[in-house]
Amino acid sequence: QQASDYIDTTLTMLKKDFTSDYAEQLLEKARIWKQAGQSEKAIPLYEEALAIKDSTATVLSNNQMAQIQSKYNIEKTELDQKRENNRLQLTYLIFIFVILLLLFIFMARLFMVRKALKYAENEIRKTTENVRKTNEIKNRFLSNMSYNIRTPLNNVVGFSQLIASEPNIDKEIRQEYSNIIHKSSEKLMRLVNDVLDLSRLEAQMMKFQLQDYDATTLCKEACCMAQMQNEKTSIQIEFSSETDAQIHTDITRLTQALLSALVYPQEQRQARIIRFTLNRDEDMLRFRITNSPLADHAFVSQETIIRHDINLLLLKHFGGNYLVNDKTPEGPEIVFIYPIVSESK
Repeated sequence: QQASDYIDTTLTMLKKDFTSDYAEQLLEKARIWKQAGQSEKAIPLYEEALAIKDSTATVLSNNQMAQIQSKYNIEKTELDQKRENNRLQLTYLIFIFVILLLLFIFMARLFMVRKALKYAENEIRKTTENVRKTNEIKNRFLSNMSYNIRTPLNNVVGFSQLIASEPNIDKEIRQEYSNIIHKSSEKLMRLVNDVLDLSRLEAQMMKFQLQDYDATTLCKEACCMAQMQNEKTSIQIEFSSETDAQIHTDITRLTQALLSALVYPQEQRQARIIRFTLNRDEDMLRFRITNSPLADHAFVSQETIIRHDINLLLLKHFGGNYLVNDKTPEGPEIVFIYPIVSESK
């Protein structure tokens, strides 16, 4: 196309030169005729020369317009080509951006899945460890319970058989055997009842008989019951109350819990002074029992462990707490924390 335009331009220039020379010749002749005084002959020559120049200018203008149009078409084609290239590049960029976005979403999702899997793996590991520890505790508990139940049960069965197989046994020996059977039966019954109570509390199936009761009166009754059980021991209970409040509770269950901290868990004759105080801390009552045998390491057994668990679950059920501290200067201490009945009730 460029070569063709170049040829056309060259031919036009040659033609222009040719027509320009011929027009100049005509004009020269016309001047000669005019100088000769023959204007009628000069006028046609002038007209022809002017017509030739006009024709040449028109051709030149047309050629220039054609060149401009051709250049415009070329530039338009190049511009359209660039636009098409830009459109393709934009399409590629959008496609790449979408791919990167999808890849980012996939990586984020993969990260979240891995995090969730890691969390689930940790939870499974913790659960497995808890199950293992629970099984160990259960097996240890069953082993200890088996021993603690078997011992009094063997006493009951063994001495019952002795009494039944020897009808001529001495009265004193028979009474001694009967006392052993009675104590073993009480111990066995107490142990079985504690295990049943613990199971009911853990399963939240314990039935309570709730009523409002004066806390100081409840403590005094517990002290009297403990003193009756401590007749054969040297335990002295010093009770003092710094408040007067009502609590909403199962009197029998709470009295049994307080009583367990005021008597020896095993048969003992050691002298011991127990200080029992009742005071108020905002909307809570604190039953503080200092030098309690139940918190003493010397009397730790499966029975005391079960009793601590029962007391803790019982107090937790009513919105309180149960604290054991064996490092106080005055001796091992147990604190029962129990909510006070609001005045609106």
